[in-house]
Amino acid sequence: TMDMITSLADLQLAFAKRLEGRFAMVKDIRVRGTIIAIELAARSEGYTSEIRDKMYHYFLERNILLRPLGNVLYILPPFVIEPNELNIIHDAIDQFLQELD
Repeated sequence: TMDMITSLADLQLAFAKRLEGRFAMVKDIRVRGTIIAIELAARSEGYTSEIRDKMYHYFLERNILLRPLGNVLYILPPFVIEPNELNIIHDAIDQFLQELD
């Protein structure tokens, strides 16, 4: 329903605000509805960025499948995700960024 989608978008926006200004590695955060993109500062940027593999494996080891494209980490949650499941993903991203800083 639209209420679920609105709630999901609100959670994503709140997470973006939670990250703002906390990490030197975060170059930009973009939110569009239920999608969030977190751009990280890296020696090489774009699809061939060296940080892509590090992000991918970090989250995969935690049973979280995310879609980093180069130095940009995208979160595209399905509309059926439960808020507690999305919070697990948000907390893992927060932990990853703390370890990078």
